[in-house]
Amino acid sequence: HFGSRSRPVQTEMSAGVLIAAVVPRGWAAAAAPRAPRPSAVRDEGVRMLPLRGHPAEPRQPRRWADAAAVSSLGLAAAKVAVARRRQLIRRRCRHTCEAGSRAKPWRRRSMLPALCAGTCLPATAALAASEEGEYVYPNWPALPLAPYARRRTLLSEVVPGQVWVLDQIFGTFYVYVPIRATVLAVSGGLLVYAPVAATPECLRLMRGLEAEHGPVRWVLLPSKAAEHKVLAGPFAREFPDARLFVAPGQFSVPVDLPLSLLGFPDCEVVDTARLSQLPWAGDCDTAALDIGTFGEIALFHRRSATLVVTDTVISIPEDPPPLLSDPEYSKALLYHARDDNGELTEALELVRRRGWWRIALFATFFNPGALLDGEVAIPETRSKRPWKWQPGWETSFRRLRGGGRPLVAPIIRELILRQQPESSRAYVGKLTSWPLRRVVSAHFDCPIETSAEELRATFAFLDSEADLDYCAEDVSFLADLQRSAIPNGTPVRSSASCGYRPRS
Repeated sequence: HFGSRSRPVQTEMSAGVLIAAVVPRGWAAAAAPRAPRPSAVRDEGVRMLPLRGHPAEPRQPRRWADAAAVSSLGLAAAKVAVARRRQLIRRRCRHTCEAGSRAKPWRRRSMLPALCAGTCLPATAALAASEEGEYVYPNWPALPLAPYARRRTLLSEVVPGQVWVLDQIFGTFYVYVPIRATVLAVSGGLLVYAPVAATPECLRLMRGLEAEHGPVRWVLLPSKAAEHKVLAGPFAREFPDARLFVAPGQFSVPVDLPLSLLGFPDCEVVDTARLSQLPWAGDCDTAALDIGTFGEIALFHRRSATLVVTDTVISIPEDPPPLLSDPEYSKALLYHARDDNGELTEALELVRRRGWWRIALFATFFNPGALLDGEVAIPETRSKRPWKWQPGWETSFRRLRGGGRPLVAPIIRELILRQQPESSRAYVGKLTSWPLRRVVSAHFDCPIETSAEELRATFAFLDSEADLDYCAEDVSFLADLQRSAIPNGTPVRSSASCGYRPRS
């Protein structure tokens, strides 16, 4: 919580940059960062929310330079200013996170302080990495998840001359998974599906595709999920000649604001009753699913026989994604691979794989049953205490992965699709009517080589009352969520216990 009132609060970003964010305006500042007028710059303290058992830190007056003066200092002088603040930021991080580290593991009450701290504190690591200009994304405070300002981009060609993907990383608690934009070759140029952070590196890669295959004609935001929504507006602004389309039912919390105040340029909401009249209909078929706060628009690229989705279909690879080999990101693998504070003596490949398996379990189940002592410590604040896992936890991963087959993430399967089976069946029926050869998802593995028949089998749970194949202990947290949030809904059940002992 930055500031005690709805007043402009200055936040140090990459070296030499000041960004003004007005809290009630939501994500509007994410569209185009700009320095405040001198009259708007005032002395302001930063008050962290007091956590259980810890008094609030005394307000420290914090004097901010005029934006024009900062720019005149130049990069070198600004780095000195950032360095002076870094020690204070680290001290505040440690102070604020102490409550989470002492809290009893994995009770909902104990998770809340650390969740707040993990998503609201300034990212010291991001400030330190600001020299890597190609990777810097200045709009990261719109949704302050890792890797904060430093976002590498990996371009891969899925189908030669037809389909490309731009991979980045996002997450929290060192649970890092891919987030992916798909670029499709269409008549007269390109279509970008689920855009990612528009870093200089990402834009350079996009300009290369444009030079060879034509300009970006359309940008599509196919989801209501915040991790996709906050990236679409800034990305679309970099391509002013492209038309931006967004999935229907977009919303914001705590106040539902129009898209123009959420940082979006002029855009068009997809009319699900007229999908065949969308401008890319000559190249792609379109299907739409809209269930409350969850929504997805899928495209079938006919020339490449590729189905593009956001969240409904994933496949979990056995080895970590290539981007996690980056020295900064690979810290997440090493952190989760540890069972104690000792040195890791195994081969690096085995260590990285173990860390990835545990990340995948946490990302899909949120609170896997084999997690014995998940002290709520935030790795980004340099904590070295690993989470403790019960013996045999590998069984959970193998059951989840299923040999790499296409699957629906447990939370989406149980808390969304099974709760609205009629709408879900209609959507799946449309997807499986196309002669697809592969699926490109916005998360985890890519591409997923499959067929319409195999994909239909993936969604067989919509027509069956069979229990889940996963460990009962892994889905117990989702079952609790279902009982509390959807008390009259379809229950979450699994009869296949893996023998994990209950957490105290």
